[in-house]
Amino acid sequence: MACTGSESYLWDCGHAGWGVHNCGHSEDAGVICNVPGDLENPTLRNCPNNQIVEAQGKYQEVSWTEPIAHDNKGIQTEEKTYSVPRQRFELVGGKKTVYTVRYWVEDYSGNEAECIFNITIIDDEPPELQCPDVTSNYHRTYYGYIHAHTDAGSPNGTITWVPLVARDNSGIPPNITSYPNKPGDVYPMRMFPPYTTTVRATDQSGNFEECVLHFAVVDIENPVLHCPAHSNNMVKRTSESSWSVFTDVSSRSARLYWPQPNVTDNSGTVVSISSNYNSGDEFPAGSSAYEITYTAIDRDNNVGNCSFYITVEDWESPSVECLPDLERYTDDGSRFALFFWNITLNDNFAVSYCMSNDSRVEPTKTTLNGENITLAQHGFFPIGVTEVEYTVTDTSGNNGTCLLTITVIDNERPSIICPSNFSNYYDYIFGFHRLVTDYGHPYATVTWYPPDVDDNSQDLVTWESFPYTSGDKIPMRQFPPYTVQMTATDLFGNNKSCYIYFTVIDIEPPIIECPTNITNYYDTYFGIVRAATDSDANMSSVVTWEDPTVFDNSGGRLIMKSSHKSGDVFVPKFYPPYEVEFTAEDASGNVNSCKLYFLVTGKLYLNGSI
Repeated sequence: MACTGSESYLWDCGHAGWGVHNCGHSEDAGVICNVPGDLENPTLRNCPNNQIVEAQGKYQEVSWTEPIAHDNKGIQTEEKTYSVPRQRFELVGGKKTVYTVRYWVEDYSGNEAECIFNITIIDDEPPELQCPDVTSNYHRTYYGYIHAHTDAGSPNGTITWVPLVARDNSGIPPNITSYPNKPGDVYPMRMFPPYTTTVRATDQSGNFEECVLHFAVVDIENPVLHCPAHSNNMVKRTSESSWSVFTDVSSRSARLYWPQPNVTDNSGTVVSISSNYNSGDEFPAGSSAYEITYTAIDRDNNVGNCSFYITVEDWESPSVECLPDLERYTDDGSRFALFFWNITLNDNFAVSYCMSNDSRVEPTKTTLNGENITLAQHGFFPIGVTEVEYTVTDTSGNNGTCLLTITVIDNERPSIICPSNFSNYYDYIFGFHRLVTDYGHPYATVTWYPPDVDDNSQDLVTWESFPYTSGDKIPMRQFPPYTVQMTATDLFGNNKSCYIYFTVIDIEPPIIECPTNITNYYDTYFGIVRAATDSDANMSSVVTWEDPTVFDNSGGRLIMKSSHKSGDVFVPKFYPPYEVEFTAEDASGNVNSCKLYFLVTGKLYLNGSI
C-alpha cells in the first residue's frame, strides 16, 4: 500500500491491485487520530494519471509532471517514491510490470495529503528472430535452402538447428519452438521437396516472431570399401594392404586371384563397382608394385575407393636337370675314369651363373644369360662315389641345385707275378720246380718270397696262397706236382691268381752202418777182423753177422742188398780180406752202402777158446 494519510478510505491508497502484495506482519499499519485543531488537510494538485508505457528495452524511462502541494498552514513534510522528472523503470521478467508512484505531504498540524498513480511497463515488441543459415551436418546452401548430410553410416540425418539471431528487448532470451519438424529429429534422406519448418521465438509477454527454415538431407558419404588382404602366390607381406607374390611356375608373370572387396554404403545402395585390374588378370614381374584400386559409386554419385599393392617378384628357383646317376668302370690301368655328360638349365627369366662344387668338373664356373641352356661337362673321377652339386643362380638371385652322383667302379683285377725262388730249390724241369726235403726229414720246409702285386687303384693289395703258405712242411711227392694258388685281391674285391708248381723230391741217400761183429771171431789183425774156421777138417768158416743198421729220411721201405749173405761159408784166406758190401736203396732210388771186411784163419775156436 502507498497511503499518504489523507485518504478517507483505505482503497484510496495507492496499490498494485487487489490481492497483489508483498507484505509481512512486520509492515502492519495503524491509524493515528489527532485531536482536531487545524483540521484542513493539505492538497496535492495535478496528481498525474496512471500511465501505461511500452518498454523499448529492459528499461524504460518515464516522465511526468509532479503534483503541487498546498496547505493553509504550510507544508511541514514531503515524501515521494520516485524521483522526477525522469525515472527508469524495469520490465521485470520480460512481463508487464506495475509501479505505484506516491507523493505524500504533511502540514504542521499533522494533516496529510497524498497523490498516487500507477506506471505500468508493458512489452508489445516481438522478439528479434533470424532463421539459422546452417544446421548440424551442414553441407552447403543450395538454391536458397540448406543441405545437411546424413549421419555417418546411416541413411538418415539427425538434424539440429539454432536460430542465427533470437533476442528480445527484455534481455530475456525468447522461447524457441519449431513445427512441424523439431531439431534433433531423425530425417531420412530427401532432396526434394525439402523439409520445411517454422521457427518461432516467443518472449515472456507472449510476443512472437517467426521465420521459415528449409533444408534437405543429402547423402555425401562415400561408399566404404574393404579391399582384400591376400591373393594367391603370396610370399610375404609388408603391410595390411601391400604384399609380394611369386610368379607362376615357369612363367615371367603371375595370374592373380583375390576376393572381391566388401562394399557398404550408408544409403544401402551401391550403383557400380569398378577396378583398374580384375581378379584373374596376369601381372608381369617387375620391381614396382601394382596399385589395384576398386571404385564404388552410390546413387548420389558419392565415390569411394580402396587400394592394395602387389609386387610380382621372381621367387622361382632355376631348375638344374642332372642326369641320372653316372656309373662306369675305371679306364684301363688307371684309378680314374673319364666322364662326359650334359646338364640342362632352365629359368622363367634367365640363368646368370652356374657352378659346381668339384674342381674336377670342367668347366667349374660359367657365366650365362639364357632361359634354356644345355652345358657340356666332363671330368676325371677316382674310384668310388663322388657327389657333384650344381648351384645355378638366376637374374633375380634365386638359386637352384641338383646333385649328380658319379660312381667309378674298379673292375680291373690286380696284377700278380708268382715268385720263382724257393727254399730247398733243386732244379726246374718239365714246367715245375723240384725241391728237396729237409735233411733227415721226409718233407721240405718250403718258403718263398711274396709275389709281386700291383693294382690300378694304387691302394693296398692283399694276397694269400692256397692251400699252402710259405713255411709249410710239405711231404715228398713226385707226381702230381704240388700246386699253390697265389691270389691278389684289391680293396674292391677284384682278384687275380698265379700258380706255382713244385715237387718235393728225396735226394738224400739212406744212412747205413755195417755190422762190426761176426761169428767165429778170432782176432783183429792190422785192423781187420779175422774169423776162425769151423774145424781143421773142414777148413772153412760159416760166418754170420747182424743186419746193418739203416735209416732213411723218407721213412719208407728200403731195398737191402749185400754181396754175401750172413751164414755163407768162407774158406781161409789171408789176403785180400773178404769184402761184404751192404747196399740200401730208398724209394727215390737213393743208394748208400757200407762194407764189412774180414779174414778167415785156420785156427779153431772151441767153446770160445783156442
